[in-house]
Amino acid sequence: MSSLPSFPTLSYDLLDVFTLDPCKPFTGNPLAVVYGTEGLAQDQLQKIALEFNLSETTFPSLPSEEEKAKGIDYNVRIFTVEEELPFAGHPTLGTCFSLLSRSLIPPPPSPTTKIIQSCPSGLISLLVSSSPSLVHLSSPHKYISPAQLALPSSFLSIFSLPETTRTGIIRVSSCGLPFLFVQVEDEQALAEAKANGEGVRRMIEELKVKEKESVQGVLMFYVERIEGGEEGTVNVRVHDRMLYTQPGEDPATGSANIALGPVLLQTPSLNLPPDFTGTLNYTVAQGLEMGCPSQLFGRVVSEKGEVKECWIGGGVVKVGEGWIRVPEA
Repeated sequence: MSSLPSFPTLSYDLLDVFTLDPCKPFTGNPLAVVYGTEGLAQDQLQKIALEFNLSETTFPSLPSEEEKAKGIDYNVRIFTVEEELPFAGHPTLGTCFSLLSRSLIPPPPSPTTKIIQSCPSGLISLLVSSSPSLVHLSSPHKYISPAQLALPSSFLSIFSLPETTRTGIIRVSSCGLPFLFVQVEDEQALAEAKANGEGVRRMIEELKVKEKESVQGVLMFYVERIEGGEEGTVNVRVHDRMLYTQPGEDPATGSANIALGPVLLQTPSLNLPPDFTGTLNYTVAQGLEMGCPSQLFGRVVSEKGEVKECWIGGGVVKVGEGWIRVPEA
């Protein structure tokens, strides 16, 4: 039987977010949620994130009395292996799930009662199911704008796509983090795309984005409309891939897929009127090409063509827990 460590440690949960089924372990996007980090320096948090070497690691803390009075249920800081992010999707869902599973925040009395997260980008609303294995978040849509890209042939070569590949709508959209969205009208071509990291970097640098924010990556997507549904509701199926300037891709990107909703409202192939009033629901398959299948559920509410609400959600499951040593300051 091993003895307790003689050095300071922090506890953590290891989760999978945006899972299949909807809470099948070892699918979706992994996340580490680390507790007890209040008072640690930025450099110490960055070292912990680098040690886990996941796409993101989060560090939650409970609110002060003043923050509670503002309706805040918890605070969180989100780190990649390189930097702190103002917001990210799957870390938000996973952190909320972990706090609930540890009974650090009270469960909502009803499925329509919102949990409020505070992070550097602002306040994020979350809804959880009664389990709570399904978690959804809402983040205000900041903007959508046309993307001024180089010639289509140059774009296709960056992603090793055949010259015959047809692209549709191209936009930059943000619900907290800006991404470049490119519609590919051939699903097989999407599956076979391979990003040239240097080419992606040059393309992103050429983009002119509102608020001078740096585009995080390229979300290439295929979409098709599903016939039927209630009046005022449109349902679509999406297959997408998140490609970055560095090699590799992301198995499930909540912050990009929530900003996809407003792009879909403007996608000509879906045949929505410019003054569409109603709800567009979209089910996303991501991570297939990298062997990490994920499923995300998106919803965008529009009133006379104006975006009113953006939601993204999915399954969350705990796959591990443990402790990690506190890095030296």
